[in-house]
Amino acid sequence: MMNKSLEKTIFLFFVHEVLSSHKLALTWDGQYIPGQLIARLDGSFTKESDHYEFASKSLTRLGQKYGLVRIDKIFQHPVHPRFDSIYRLTFEQAELNMKQVARAFENYRDCVFAEPNYMIFSHSAQGQGGLFTGEEGSHAA
Repeated sequence: MMNKSLEKTIFLFFVHEVLSSHKLALTWDGQYIPGQLIARLDGSFTKESDHYEFASKSLTRLGQKYGLVRIDKIFQHPVHPRFDSIYRLTFEQAELNMKQVARAFENYRDCVFAEPNYMIFSHSAQGQGGLFTGEEGSHAA
């Protein structure tokens, strides 16, 4: 079994390689989308009427504590089975310190890694700018 730190490093390298393959210059200044995490979750979960129920009851309580309201799969057609369990977690309160929330989730075995949903800015050779956010390409960095 791969350790959590190595797993996160491999994922981040993959994201960098995919984005770089589009011949874009990438910059990252530490900003993230308020109220969102990118996480790899091992273990099942279901959406109940007012919360998400995880296989781990401790993770269920943590989701309730921080107001987890939505889980979306990042990769619809993952290139590797490990990427099939990477999700964007959205929380009710946008003002949460997402770095602290990420660390709290990573304390549980069923969360392989978690990071705030960092904004990655792209700049083409012509100086055009863009932003990977929201539905069309949010990525952790």
